[in-house]
Amino acid sequence: EHATRELSSADAPLRDAAWWIVGRHPDWGNHVARILRAQISAELPPPQRAALRDKLAQLASSPAIQTMLAEQLDDPQSSSSTLRLVLEGMSAARLKHAPDAWATALARRIEQAPADDLEPLLVAARNFRLEGPPAQALASRLEALAGDKSRPENIRLLAAAALPPSVKQPAAAWFDLALAALGEDRSAADRALACEALTRARLDTAELSRLGESLRHVGPIELDRLLPLFAASHDAELGRALLASLSASRVKSALRADVLQPALAQFGPEIRAAGDKLLASLNQDAAQQRQILESTLARLPSGDIRRGQLVFHSSKAACFSCHAIGYVGGNVGPDLTSIGKIRSDRDLLEAVLFPSASLVRSFESVRVLLESGRTHNGVVREETADEIRLATGPDQEVRIPRGEIESIDPSQVSVMPAGLDKQLTAQELADLLAFLKSRR
Repeated sequence: EHATRELSSADAPLRDAAWWIVGRHPDWGNHVARILRAQISAELPPPQRAALRDKLAQLASSPAIQTMLAEQLDDPQSSSSTLRLVLEGMSAARLKHAPDAWATALARRIEQAPADDLEPLLVAARNFRLEGPPAQALASRLEALAGDKSRPENIRLLAAAALPPSVKQPAAAWFDLALAALGEDRSAADRALACEALTRARLDTAELSRLGESLRHVGPIELDRLLPLFAASHDAELGRALLASLSASRVKSALRADVLQPALAQFGPEIRAAGDKLLASLNQDAAQQRQILESTLARLPSGDIRRGQLVFHSSKAACFSCHAIGYVGGNVGPDLTSIGKIRSDRDLLEAVLFPSASLVRSFESVRVLLESGRTHNGVVREETADEIRLATGPDQEVRIPRGEIESIDPSQVSVMPAGLDKQLTAQELADLLAFLKSRR
C-alpha cells in the first residue's frame, strides 16, 4: 500500500523508486492494474509514454495485468493511441508464451479493426509467441487477411509474416505475393516480410519448386534465410533444380556450408556431393581473397558521395537496414557515422567483399546448435536464464529457449552476407565506398 500510494507522487525520485519496487512484485498486480488502467487512457508526452510502455512490459507476468491489457485490447472504445500503447507493452513483455486471452482479443480486434489500426495489430501478432487453440484461431484470421486481394500489399505481407510459427499454414492464398516481394527492386522491409512469411508456412513441392527457381534472382540475405525451407524435402528432382538455381545465382558466393549442407541433406548422396563441389568452388583462401581485393580496388572508377548515399539507402544494397548513420538505420551491424575516420578504402572494400574476414568487436557472431539439429547464426542481443535472443539479419531476431540449445560457439561467419558486390555495378560499389569514406 505504501509503494502503490507513491506511484503517482509528484516527487520524481520517490515515484521512480516506487515503480522500481512494484516492478519486482508481479504478485501486486491487482493493486497496480487500476493505476495503469487510468494512465493508459491519458494523453502522455513521448518520454512518459515510453516509460509506461516499459512498465506494462515489466509487469506483464502478473495475471491481473495480463487481464487488464487483454480487456483494453478487446475494448472497441479504446483510442488508436491507447491501442498502440497496449500493443507495444505486450510486444515488449518477456514472456515465454503470450497469454491465450491476448491471442483471442487480438484475433477479434484484427477482424473488427479499421484499416488504419491494422498495422500495429499485425506487428504485435508478429512479435507474440503463441500456442494452442487461440493461436490457431488467430492464424486463421491472419491467413484470411493475407489472402484478401482487396487489402494493400504491405498489410497482406505483414499478416502472412505474423502467422504463429507453431501453426503451419498453407501458403497458397498469398504465395504469389510473397514470391513477387522477394525481387531486388522491392524494399528490404518487404523482402524480410516475405522471407519470414515463407519460413512460417507449409509449402508443397510445387511451391518449393517455384521458390527454388526464384533463388537465382534473390539477394544474399534472402538466400541465407530461404534455403532451410528445402531441408525437409526428399524429392531428387527438386534437389537438382535447386542446385541449378544456386549455381546460376549472381550471389552464390554468399552460400555457407552450415546453411547449404542441411538444406541438401535429404536429397541423397549424389546431390549432397554436388552441393559440396559447389561449395568447394566458392571457397577462397586468404591469398585468393587478397588478390581479388587488390584487383577490385585497382579497377574501381572514381566514386561520387551523393550517389553513394543513394546506394546506401537503396533497396538493392539495403545497408541502412543493419547499419546506422547518425540517428537513422538499424543496429544489427556497427554504427557507421564516423567510419571514414577509422577505416581506409581497402578496409571498407574488404568489409563488403569478405564480411567474415574481420569481425568487429561487440558484433561477433555465435553459432547456436539446437538439440533438433538446426543451427542459428547471429549476434547476441540479450541473454536471460530462460532464453537467448539473436539478431540474425535486418529486422530479424530469434528467441531460443535454453532448454532447446545443445551448444553455443563462436562463429567465423558474419551476419552480414557475402555477395553484395555481385548485386552492385562497379560504379555503384565505388560510389558506396566514397560515401562511407566521407562519414567522419
